[in-house]
Amino acid sequence: MGNNSSSKTRVNSLMANYVQGDCKRFINLLNLMNDGYRKDRWQDQDIGTIEAVYYDGSDLKEKSLAPTKSRLIWLVENLNQANAGRVLPENKTTKKRNELISGEKRTVLEATNNILAHDETAGFPHKWWILESNSQPDIFVQTDKFIFIGEAKQTENALTKSTNLDTDRIEMVRQIEGAMKYEQENYNGVNEREIISFYILSDAFLNIDANLDDLANSQSGDVSMWDNSLKHLSRQSIKEIKETYLGFTTWEEIAETLSFNFDDAC
Repeated sequence: MGNNSSSKTRVNSLMANYVQGDCKRFINLLNLMNDGYRKDRWQDQDIGTIEAVYYDGSDLKEKSLAPTKSRLIWLVENLNQANAGRVLPENKTTKKRNELISGEKRTVLEATNNILAHDETAGFPHKWWILESNSQPDIFVQTDKFIFIGEAKQTENALTKSTNLDTDRIEMVRQIEGAMKYEQENYNGVNEREIISFYILSDAFLNIDANLDDLANSQSGDVSMWDNSLKHLSRQSIKEIKETYLGFTTWEEIAETLSFNFDDAC
């Protein structure tokens, strides 16, 4: 989401004053999602027991999800492609990154070895060879059966579709991939949690034709909203990521259908 305060206010109000960690209320919210890549809408499906809820206004704050090593290595090996050939302004950090852009083999090998040798449990450091930072979904709800990833837009004019070093990297896709990595690292050996993703948007957001195109492409599984962000993965892995997408609802539909007044509502 970034630091848009209006979206944070809406998320905080929804999660603290409506959902309140209640499974039935969260299911009511999920029932509003539509136009997802998944074939069926959510219809009162059992989500299990809520174990943790992360959002900006919660005690746990927003969940921070690290990129995978395979993603980081792909960026090291393909930074010229990801960054559209742009040379970075020279400084201590970007000197090495510009060598990656130019394909300097010794620098590529050094960066790859650093990534492979790093202990992921300690988190990735802010180093020149880390080319993608952690992502923070607006809503992260963990149950004993699912992990739910929610991305919210209130006054923003578009979905976030790039990073500083990759012109083709959808924010939601980063978060789904990060959630899958988190689940793999925390799998208890019994029941693997399924990842579910969704958007909460505004009616004004939907009045922008380019946003409707992005949502339609998300629903259809178009490469522009999925595959282009996941060039380091197999077709099967990309399909699994697409199948997490439940769809979207709007703040206005939430207010009307759930009879809920947001803190910032006039």
